[in-house]
Amino acid sequence: MGRANPHPRPSFYMIKLYRDHLEGDLIPLEVKAPAYHIGPPRPFVALGGVDRTDLDVSYLQAVAARDSTGNTLRLLVQNLHPEKPLTAHVELEGFDPGPTMEAFVLESENSWSTNEPEACPKGECVTIHSRRSPVSGNDFSHTFPPHSATALVFYRKGVRLQGPDPPQDLSAEVSEAKVLLSWKPPNGPAPEGYHLYRSRFDFGPFRNRISSLPANRLSAVDEPADCGIRYTYAVRSFDEVGRESPFSNRVTLMFKDCVPRIRREAALWQ
Repeated sequence: MGRANPHPRPSFYMIKLYRDHLEGDLIPLEVKAPAYHIGPPRPFVALGGVDRTDLDVSYLQAVAARDSTGNTLRLLVQNLHPEKPLTAHVELEGFDPGPTMEAFVLESENSWSTNEPEACPKGECVTIHSRRSPVSGNDFSHTFPPHSATALVFYRKGVRLQGPDPPQDLSAEVSEAKVLLSWKPPNGPAPEGYHLYRSRFDFGPFRNRISSLPANRLSAVDEPADCGIRYTYAVRSFDEVGRESPFSNRVTLMFKDCVPRIRREAALWQ
């Protein structure tokens, strides 16, 4: 909106919550929860008496998804109550989770909180917090904070809980206007493969994933479209359930008059 110091708005975090944690195919879900009523007191008539409309809205609303391997189950739950935390009984029918789950919670101090600079100097009054919680079987209870959205991520029993480690020693050279990239495997267990990212900014964000490679591929070729542009590359490992590692070190190519110079930097961030 033309601000000198814009902060992410609450809707940004809601979209991020859905984008990052509601992956896979949607599956059937049943929610039984207290509801609140919108509209005139009952009974009332809508549309000139053509039909009676019940506008009861559940305080808890949810959607569920499972990945194609069947190893990951995700629940995204909203508690619409402005003041009251709600504890729900959760049954994961046909899914046997491991001992812990990941919870990503979008919440704020109250339902009127914003991240606008005037009201929130640090821009984090509404944000996403993550934590890991124990799970006892596929039948348990969980408390959802008031006025919040929560993504619960479960991995099937036997799936490694820790995500993959990042690739090592990303490097690059230029040959005939092509960028030749190579890297070494992560220090930990072998990943399922690698995702290669490219950005026009030194520090990202890396929104442009340009290729997905199997674990036995430790190199890639890219042909940037424009001259006179600084391109930065980074690589992530991914595992059998699609979890990505932190980024590798970054490699920045500085094109000047289409003559590239390479600058390699260590990644100090994830």
